[in-house]
Amino acid sequence: MKKKDDQTFILKAKVKNSLGLNSWILSWGSKAKVLSPKSLVEAIKREKMKTIEQHRQT
Repeated sequence: MKKKDDQTFILKAKVKNSLGLNSWILSWGSKAKVLSPKSLVEAIKREKMKTIEQHRQT
């Protein structure tokens, strides 16, 4: 883990991509941003878009 500034840090880890990992990242809401790998960035974006669409329909 590397501190970027007073409110930001970068967490770098080797992990297996899984539903649990995605759920953990999504649980941080707008406080988390995935930087890499591209496949995980895209997976998180897709899930966030699904949430937005669900809220538009209500």
